[in-house]
Amino acid sequence: MFSSKKSRYQKFGRNSDYRMLPAIPTLKKDTLEATYEHVNRLVKEESGENFDNVKEFIEYNDKLNVFEKKVQAIIVDSLKIKEGVINALLSDDIHLIRRVLKCDWFFEDSVTPDFYENSIFPNVSFSTRCKIINKLSRNIKSEQHAEQLFQFARHNYGSKYAEMLLPRCSSQFISAYITECKPLFHNNNSIKILINICKRFPKIVISFLETVFHKDYCHKNMRRKYAKLILYIARYHPVDFIPFFEKYYSELLFFNFGKKLTKTFATQLRNLVKNSSGQLLRGVVNQSVLFKCLTFDDQVEFLDSLVRAKNSKLTTNNWSLALPNIMPLMRLKAPSERVRLLETTFSKIYNQNFGDHPELWTLRFLELLPLEYRTYCVDILRKMKEEQIMDLRLHEECEDSERDIQDIFIYLLGCKSAFPVLTQLMNKMSTTARREILLKEMIKNSIINEDAEGLEMVFGYILKRHKNDDPRMILRLIENVHSLSSKMVNVNIWGLVEEMATIVLLTAKEHYMYKSVMEKYIRFRLANNLDARPQIKNMVNLNFVPCPYSMPLLENVRKPYSKEIIKLYYEEITSVLNITGTQDNVKEELLISLLRTINEYNAKSRRNRIDVKEFPVMLEEIDRLMGKAQHNADGSFLLRELTRDPVLRAKYATNLLQVSLLPNTLLHLLKLDPEYVVNSLDNILNDLFTIYGEFAFKKFITSRSRLDFLNITSNIEKITCEKFKTSVSCTRKVNALKMYSYFANIDDFAALVQEYIPIKERMFLDKNNGEFLTIQMTVPQVIKNIKPDSKNLPLISQYLNKDFLRWVLPSFNSACHNTPSRIILPILKEYFPAKSISVKKAILYRITDISVNEEKLKYFRALWDSEKHSSVRALVFQTISKCFIENPSTEIFEIVKKCISEADELTIKDRPSLSTIPAQYLNEYTILLWKFTERYENSRFTTNFRNDLIHHFVPMNIWILSEEFCEMIIRRYLFDSGAKVNVNNFSCYYLISNPYSMSQKLSVIMQLMRERRFNYFSVSSFLSLLCRLSVEDPKRFVGVFEGILEGWPNVYKSVKMFEEHLQLRIAKSYNKVMKSLDYQSDSPSLAAQFGRELRNTVSELPKYSCFIDIIKDTIKSFLGFLTDVDVPTVINNFLDRSFGQPEALLAVALLPEDMIDSFKKKQAGDYFHNAEVTEEFQTVFNKLKETDDEVVKVYLNRRLGNELD
Repeated sequence: MFSSKKSRYQKFGRNSDYRMLPAIPTLKKDTLEATYEHVNRLVKEESGENFDNVKEFIEYNDKLNVFEKKVQAIIVDSLKIKEGVINALLSDDIHLIRRVLKCDWFFEDSVTPDFYENSIFPNVSFSTRCKIINKLSRNIKSEQHAEQLFQFARHNYGSKYAEMLLPRCSSQFISAYITECKPLFHNNNSIKILINICKRFPKIVISFLETVFHKDYCHKNMRRKYAKLILYIARYHPVDFIPFFEKYYSELLFFNFGKKLTKTFATQLRNLVKNSSGQLLRGVVNQSVLFKCLTFDDQVEFLDSLVRAKNSKLTTNNWSLALPNIMPLMRLKAPSERVRLLETTFSKIYNQNFGDHPELWTLRFLELLPLEYRTYCVDILRKMKEEQIMDLRLHEECEDSERDIQDIFIYLLGCKSAFPVLTQLMNKMSTTARREILLKEMIKNSIINEDAEGLEMVFGYILKRHKNDDPRMILRLIENVHSLSSKMVNVNIWGLVEEMATIVLLTAKEHYMYKSVMEKYIRFRLANNLDARPQIKNMVNLNFVPCPYSMPLLENVRKPYSKEIIKLYYEEITSVLNITGTQDNVKEELLISLLRTINEYNAKSRRNRIDVKEFPVMLEEIDRLMGKAQHNADGSFLLRELTRDPVLRAKYATNLLQVSLLPNTLLHLLKLDPEYVVNSLDNILNDLFTIYGEFAFKKFITSRSRLDFLNITSNIEKITCEKFKTSVSCTRKVNALKMYSYFANIDDFAALVQEYIPIKERMFLDKNNGEFLTIQMTVPQVIKNIKPDSKNLPLISQYLNKDFLRWVLPSFNSACHNTPSRIILPILKEYFPAKSISVKKAILYRITDISVNEEKLKYFRALWDSEKHSSVRALVFQTISKCFIENPSTEIFEIVKKCISEADELTIKDRPSLSTIPAQYLNEYTILLWKFTERYENSRFTTNFRNDLIHHFVPMNIWILSEEFCEMIIRRYLFDSGAKVNVNNFSCYYLISNPYSMSQKLSVIMQLMRERRFNYFSVSSFLSLLCRLSVEDPKRFVGVFEGILEGWPNVYKSVKMFEEHLQLRIAKSYNKVMKSLDYQSDSPSLAAQFGRELRNTVSELPKYSCFIDIIKDTIKSFLGFLTDVDVPTVINNFLDRSFGQPEALLAVALLPEDMIDSFKKKQAGDYFHNAEVTEEFQTVFNKLKETDDEVVKVYLNRRLGNELD
């Protein structure tokens, strides 16, 4: 391309020799970084046409090493030479391919889709093809090109790879694809793909999620995988997200907004808070943040929703369940505002005054109230001392159950009133545990009153009177002081806490507690501009106390003033280091603690880092200790901390390498002092093989271009080869072989391991030769480290048998995936016939990945006829089915039909899911599978298989099946007592699948019912299911019950199947009511109308008083389906007009058990449990109580426990 053109300088008469790119070896400078900088400067802002010898750089040269190939790729990238990128992609060099894939400009629109389809994709390896598609998915600009490549990839490689290009297509194209495929993305990274689509078209993704969250689409657990996508939409597209969240929030309970998003959406969520249960939002939003952002009225609404979520009935039990939800939110308000908020919320929920219900007051709740209101409540509670129930309830909250009820309230009073009384009680306590309870109440008294003086008085009292008590008690008293607000803790209180902490330290050796308290104190002093050096000195002295490890100086380096504290520590540690006679182990311990703290601070505070050069004394001490580090027990700690800081790691890299060969140190030394590595290469490799193993030298090998730059790769190859031959240790041999595999070519490697190649396809199982076996198993594992291509396959094939398949499979896959498909496919097909079953399946998996769909289908079609093993045939059938799913056509479907007709049980067992089969072929596909099962009529496989088939079509997809097929299934299994296939659900939805043919379908079912009328249990279960489904979706069952009842006399006499007949009539009545209400199941008049209609249905039964028990059981069974209907309302309207004895007895029998229990508790005066009954129940009771019929009264007395006597 460039050879026929004259350069820019030739056109202007300049000498072309000045525009020649130097040869790659001559570009080499002193360091690798300098070389890259020189190359970049040479080609900066240039193009390929400006150089006459650019052709030399665009042709692939296998003789170049990794460093030289990288330089070549940099030149190609900088000059934007398309031919260079194309040649690199078509090569089989993974290092060069990896580098040219960074040429974003090439993958934007440099070549046409036709060029990719005809010249690149057919000639590259599977791995390169996937990388190119992935790169195009991020860089291609033209939507038209993206759509063309999408169609090509989908047709040839499958939707899994085509979907990666979907985000670059147009919005119309994406919408059409999602609509066509439903939300069944074939790619494992579907969430990432959807996020990329969302960056351009958020509304398309919102529409997609609405399909996913539709109640009939998928199982709820499937929706959890979209949490990351939902979070992305909420964060970057809040305007589009809010309507979706309001619509589906009840399905998003697994989601978590966090603080930031809750604050962002606080104003938009007001309506949602009002219209839903706050308990549902508990795990979704941060309630504290949301509560702060709401207005007072909205806060009342939110608390209302939290209380009603437990139970809207006012009982002590319900209130105690709601308190844990509302108390944390009330703490966010000022004490003066809490009373107003509480009274407003309580009045709104219960229409009563909170002050009139002292039985609801708990100690924990009273702690939230202001002092004046709290004192008023305590006075009332003291007057209720004689009520035993109240005593028991309050004693449950108190830690000391033996105390008098009057003493429990003392800590709720003001500090000046409570402190003298508590100190008097303290003198009466004989045990430490009871004294600790009172001391905690003293501290709590000061905290709830927010009285700093009172808290200082309490700590002074503890220090004066109880410092000799159990130190663990003192520890428990002060452990939470540092969590108090700054206005509660002053300097005097901190001084007392410091004294108590010192006592605990000296007596109980609680180092961690002391450091935690003192760190908070030091930050407090710095925040108030006070000198913290005395406290720092005490902390440094703490390290003189013998400890099992060097403790860090700070617990949390992210808190304020951490940098200032570290500098103060340095000043104090410097003074300790200068003290004559300080032991070396103490110096090193302090040094490691300081260095560890600096490293942790720098790792978490990148914007305000600490430069270790500011601490010269520390650096001097490190210099002194480095010579002794290998002899010191803490040497490893010091080395580890030195490697974490870049300045220290660079300064001591050589020293660290001499002491300990840490991988990070070795890589750093390659950059800073490569000469040392070259000179010490033999010793370094020996340590890598002996001590550190594969993990260490893998990091070493990642710098392959640097090793090539230093010209030491050939030395490494020679040394590792020699180590493998001469080493006695099996571990050294294995490690040497692993490292050798990264640098050797396949011929040299095969010659080295010749004696370990399996003979007669079996392993050496001699127990006395375990070393030989270990090396033999290592060889197939490390072949993948050699340049992966088809040249490795001859060696791999010698291990490609059932004994070594486990170890050779990664190397086999790597060779297949990194070899161009036109080369590897013939080799794989040649290997296939002579291998074992497990190897055959491994080969087929690779052929499936690598080949295009058309070739794959042709090969597997021929293989189906020739292969006889069931396991292999199952894999072949799966592949053919996937080809059909990816590109459905009549031709491929004929192949699928042929396979099903010739398959066996094992082959069909792993069939694809019916949900993936295109709808236009699903009916015929299902019939084929059903006919297949007829060959195994009496096996368990057939029963399970047919049940799975039928289950798939209920309830949404039954319309796909033909009428003839559905009728065949129903005639065969419905009402058949011996049938192992359950078709009741299928038959119910078959009835309503098409309203225009319902009468015909009904006649089929009635005919079967007449023919099999003696199978009472089967008929009964079908009719019961029919009634239940009609309640869930009554609109679709219009006309079903009329048709069944009309044909009922032709099937059963009036005395046969009485319960089922009555249930059908009740279901008909319910359907009639729902039709009058326009099928609004939440209509408030539903229960009333159904009650009156139920009375009419029952009244039509002749002499039904003789069958009250049967009628009661039937009605109760149907009422069990009505989850949203209030049963007492139904009974009340059942008795709406004048009623006789049969109606009254039936009403008594239908009373709900839970309501009866509540009624009994209310009559017994039990107000502290769920003793409330609804108004409707009370009305029913009054109606039945006023009757003059003695039989009804006796029956009512028995159910209600003789309450009418």
